[in-house]
Amino acid sequence: MVIELSTSQGFLFPGQGVQSVGMSADVLDEPKARRIFARAEGILDFGFLELISEGPEDELNSTANAQPAIFVDGIARNVLLTERGYRPDLIVGHSLGEFTGLTAAGVLSFEDGLRLVRKRGELTSSVNSEGSMLAVLGLEREVVEELIGLTDGEVTVANYNSPKQVVLSGSKDGLDRAGQRARQRGGKTIQLDVSGPFHSPLMSHVEEELSRVIDEYTFNDPDVPIISSVSGTPVRDGSTIKSLIKRQMTGSVDWVAYVHKMIELGIETTIEVGPDSTLKNLTRRVSTNIDNKSFHEVY
Repeated sequence: MVIELSTSQGFLFPGQGVQSVGMSADVLDEPKARRIFARAEGILDFGFLELISEGPEDELNSTANAQPAIFVDGIARNVLLTERGYRPDLIVGHSLGEFTGLTAAGVLSFEDGLRLVRKRGELTSSVNSEGSMLAVLGLEREVVEELIGLTDGEVTVANYNSPKQVVLSGSKDGLDRAGQRARQRGGKTIQLDVSGPFHSPLMSHVEEELSRVIDEYTFNDPDVPIISSVSGTPVRDGSTIKSLIKRQMTGSVDWVAYVHKMIELGIETTIEVGPDSTLKNLTRRVSTNIDNKSFHEVY
């Protein structure tokens, strides 16, 4: 189905990694945002607001806490944007951000979205695996794919973040070999501080557990189309979204393809609904390489 957009505004919801102590300070002075954090604290049943505002940082950075923190921050910002008259014509989320986007689009209620994200964070943080993740900078994706082809399936691409930023996921030995080859080809590598090999086949057992949890929740049709990270296309049917999101944990996040799709659909303005500019920066790197097109950022 071809989705035609009447205007050209996209909301971008970030994933894990954007959390930091004090991340929501710029919105907590707003009563509506404060009420959202208070609701979250009641659902999570611990000092959630204090953790986000004061830390400790290592506790906030744990996957089980970071994911709900980013989710609640995104929903609060979305509410404030809506209050100021901003309306998305398309929603795109990066990994965890897809769940925030689904909630912002009305697919999940706030309570259900938060509980589901909390469970996702708990399952992800409990991964019993020797796997990890490695960012490769400065090499074209084709070169990186060639290199991981030499790892006998131990490494896959987790994120295509920009034309020359690819994140790998897999066994630590496989990542070591892939990283060494990448550096020999002139690339730079950064070991990521994560609890497991996200977005890889090594997450299949977590994906199965999360799928059973997802079955317990109602997925409504979204108010606006949202790009599925699994299909890479806009979806407007709740049951289809529910089926696709079950496969998110083992699939790659292809932000480059999502930006191409946004441009194809006529999106010209992007708003990052999060505490920093991670997605804005990635989107700019992708869009400036597409027929000299770029997005106008307003937030």
